[in-house]
Amino acid sequence: MASVQEMKKTDMPTGTSWPSQQDTQQKDAGRDHFRGVGIQSHAKPSEIAAQSHDKAQALSEQMQDIGSQIKETATEYYEQGLESLKELGQTIEAQIRERPLQALAVAGGVGVLFGLLWLRR
Repeated sequence: MASVQEMKKTDMPTGTSWPSQQDTQQKDAGRDHFRGVGIQSHAKPSEIAAQSHDKAQALSEQMQDIGSQIKETATEYYEQGLESLKELGQTIEAQIRERPLQALAVAGGVGVLFGLLWLRR
């Protein structure tokens, strides 16, 4: 058997271990966090209200800025979409003017297809 002095030289009794450096750092961080909470709880209610109001005001301004940016972006996309539709309409019109018989055949084929689908209902 090991003597008492030999057991003191070893790490710890079976089933336990020395706290790691990471464990110690986490405990220190938690302690510091709760110290900060204690300091805040000693602040006057009027100071807390003023801080909350200032933070709410800053958040409101940020949200308004974000809303403005979203509105501008949506407007730009809308205008691009309208421009694309105008160009598409002009392209289709040009195709019809270049090949009127082909356009009539396609329109007739689409009409027949819709007619067949309508009869199946």
